[in-house]
Amino acid sequence: MDMPPSRYKVVEEGRRLVVVDRLTGAPVTRSEPARQERSPAPRHEPPMSSAPQQMPIQNGAAATMTTQAWFDNKAPRQIRLGENGQSGLIFAAVVLLFFASVFYVFFGLPGLFVGVVILANIRKGVRGGITKWLDGLEV
Repeated sequence: MDMPPSRYKVVEEGRRLVVVDRLTGAPVTRSEPARQERSPAPRHEPPMSSAPQQMPIQNGAAATMTTQAWFDNKAPRQIRLGENGQSGLIFAAVVLLFFASVFYVFFGLPGLFVGVVILANIRKGVRGGITKWLDGLEV
């Protein structure tokens, strides 16, 4: 079984493509005029600084972090982090990444898998400690 022909066809007239309605035989027109293409406006970006940027705390609003139930007993909750809380969280992530990479170097991928399984089995005690530590980070 063949598909029926399309209602519209495209033909070339004077180096332009025109869409023609097969029912009426007339070219299809737009209800709104075509937009003319313009070159994009130049973007004004702030000057680059060589100093590292810190997250600003404006009007007393601190950065927030939403916790999950797999690592926080009081989850889900949003914790407001001040500058000390942000640096503490970054330090903890770096330390965790360091120990995971050292564990991987000494024991390989199977050892890393075994370490994750062991942490999953003792997660209740670990979650309690992480919850207390997150409470200390809150502003």
